[in-house]
Amino acid sequence: MVQPLLDVAVIGVTALVVLTIAEKALQNKAARGEPVRKVSKKKAQYQTSPKGRQACYNCQFYSDSDRTCDIVRGDIAPQAWSKFYVKEK
Repeated sequence: MVQPLLDVAVIGVTALVVLTIAEKALQNKAARGEPVRKVSKKKAQYQTSPKGRQACYNCQFYSDSDRTCDIVRGDIAPQAWSKFYVKEK
């Protein structure tokens, strides 16, 4: 009974690690200015309010002139936040 639960836990952790690696690769690609297939707001865990001092307006992937993000699809609010946030350099 315990082994199947451990197997599920290992699979879950492995999937989380793979997802984190994929997210980091997407950030790196966007940071280099390479074309990126944008993700949905849902997948980006987009929220309309900042997370502390982290907000789209001070993220390196945000363009204030047209309210877009290099990674997230759609109209992006300056005060919003997503899990792809990287402080502007």
